[in-house]
Amino acid sequence: MEHQDYLFTIAQVAAAFVGFSMVVDALSPDLPGSRFRRVVLHDVAVIGFIVLGGALAPYTLAQTALGIGAVWRAASLGLLALWLFGYLTSFRRFREGGGSSLGEPLLGRPLVVINTGVVITGNSLLLWNVMFPGPGAGSRYLAALLMLLLIATWLFLLAGFRLRV
Repeated sequence: MEHQDYLFTIAQVAAAFVGFSMVVDALSPDLPGSRFRRVVLHDVAVIGFIVLGGALAPYTLAQTALGIGAVWRAASLGLLALWLFGYLTSFRRFREGGGSSLGEPLLGRPLVVINTGVVITGNSLLLWNVMFPGPGAGSRYLAALLMLLLIATWLFLLAGFRLRV
């Protein structure tokens, strides 16, 4: 299977994100604003689990009798569904935790715009794989996984440096 080493590397990085977010959450003192940080760290862990499952899904599906096009199509559809579900449910947790959807003018708003662009691009790549799997399906899938990790990195930094968005 193509990209097998990359998929396993991405799975390891995703597992590290899950572990780091849980360690930071467990070791964080209860300070004012810590509820917001816990919500963001929870989202990092959720994204990490989604990426972990998404990185292992194509390899697992390739062990069945499916053709490579069907493997990328099924994995892309599953990752797309999980990504959209996680993205939509995170808005409610984010608002309940004390975050604003508009963000601070100098820092938050550009990051929110960049994050939204990454989400749209990643979901478009996965949708492309679902509708037209072809020679570049594996590369598009890897790019979408890396975009999810980019979002997890942004959220981890947001929580780690106590930035308000």
